[in-house]
Amino acid sequence: MIVIGCSVNPELLIKTIGSSAEKPLLESVEADFTGSSVTAGRAALALNLEVKTFGLVGPNNSLASLLLSHALNGNGKHVHCLEVLDETSLAVIPHDSASKERVKVFGMKGRIVPEKVGPACEELRQLVADCDGDSIVALTGFREEERPFADVMLSRFPKGNRVLIPRPEFCPKLMESGLLGEIDCLVVNEQEFIHIGRSLSEIVNNGPRIVVVTNGSNGGTCFFEGGVEWQYNSHRLTDRESPGTGDWFLGAVLAFMDYHRLSFSTVTHNEFHQAVKFAAMVAGHKATMPGAKNGPPPAKILELLQSTH
Repeated sequence: MIVIGCSVNPELLIKTIGSSAEKPLLESVEADFTGSSVTAGRAALALNLEVKTFGLVGPNNSLASLLLSHALNGNGKHVHCLEVLDETSLAVIPHDSASKERVKVFGMKGRIVPEKVGPACEELRQLVADCDGDSIVALTGFREEERPFADVMLSRFPKGNRVLIPRPEFCPKLMESGLLGEIDCLVVNEQEFIHIGRSLSEIVNNGPRIVVVTNGSNGGTCFFEGGVEWQYNSHRLTDRESPGTGDWFLGAVLAFMDYHRLSFSTVTHNEFHQAVKFAAMVAGHKATMPGAKNGPPPAKILELLQSTH
């Protein structure tokens, strides 16, 4: 099983499917998730792997919450929402971009309400209680204020399969946060790595066995404890900058590890090289497709998985 979260403000893709003024709102739109946590799980879901995703939302009394519930009912069976924010706000995301410019996401982020943290942590504790102890736990888009929820998730699962993907603003605080000693794999992009301000060996010496530094269409770097470092190539099929490509890359790494029952604490260099190769191929195919949620179909992902052996 792959357990992903918690992310503030799950993002929704809203598409109108009718224009009749007589139609109720929820009969006139389709709503689907397109935030990083949910998008990262799509490759695993395509391989029929079990995924649980956790997101932080606001009270269920707003238009945004209605649309969120609509998305949950339609295609969010693996998504679990913790009511801990002052509001659920929708992010406006371009459906596609063929430019090389990084696409911006517009939308207000709800703030965490301090008095709701305790009850939400208890709810999260109950939700992960029945998860397989060998599950992969990925903290995606991690922010400092989400630490109580991260602690609940990390306390449920022993070290071996803990992955951290921090937000850029948290990277300068990463070394002092104590989180590095709690995880097995750190995934950052090149700019986020620069913001950490430490060498790859210093990061590994503080906890994670593996560090992956991604660099988009230029591939990236993998660093193992003991000083083993190697580069991986991208699987570039297009020059387009498609939203969500990095999330699909991450999801494919997690899917490969879970599919083959590998642990980040014992995976060999060759095995992890195959995982990254598979993820790069998934990301390359995803980059040809518009919209963050759109990626290779299950048959293609299985074909790519089998081609790595």
